[in-house]
Amino acid sequence: MAREIIWSDRSLELLKDILDYWVDRNGTVTYSEKLYSLIQIALIQLAQYPEIGGLTENTKIRYKKVKTYYIYFTYTETSLKVIAVSHVKRGPIYIDSLIKAK
Repeated sequence: MAREIIWSDRSLELLKDILDYWVDRNGTVTYSEKLYSLIQIALIQLAQYPEIGGLTENTKIRYKKVKTYYIYFTYTETSLKVIAVSHVKRGPIYIDSLIKAK
């Protein structure tokens, strides 16, 4: 049974910022649409098999890499909650601030 995918407010803001960045940088929505599609596919997979996500130092939080971004999430038997979306080059202090702000 697939879990319900729930986005935190912060994770939606971060995703919007990422997609807007690529629209501004490329002058087209093509890459943003492709990236969003890949994130959606990853979330559908995670909703069924959340254990495929890597473990963070906080054992309740996992991550999945999509292109050059990490999706941070937690899950229960019935839901998968997206906590944050961040570029892989972001430092650990920034990542910790995202995770703690969940």
